[in-house]
Amino acid sequence: MLAQSLAPIDAAGQLATRIGPGDLGRGELGRNDQDHAREAVARGEILGLSQILAIVTAQHPGQVVEVEFDDDDDVQLYEIELLTAGGRLIEIEVDAVTGRIIGMEDEDS
Repeated sequence: MLAQSLAPIDAAGQLATRIGPGDLGRGELGRNDQDHAREAVARGEILGLSQILAIVTAQHPGQVVEVEFDDDDDVQLYEIELLTAGGRLIEIEVDAVTGRIIGMEDEDS
């Protein structure tokens, strides 16, 4: 699934991406997660995507393939799929508030 292939980032480090039909995370008011992320960044509640990507790519060099924002169960996180320099596809979960990497999974296995 490459819903947000090579996601562009706007000047404020916000999600400036296309979301595929199956990837809209609908909240209570019918807003998608992308809108919620933009608003949370603007309020200073979470880190912008440019900051998150800098953290992730410093530790895991490669090409970002997909980015999702998830705010289920009062936990806000970015899920980033990345193609490593070695050709592995990995998914990295990052706490959107702190920028701490909280999980990583090899998508190829």
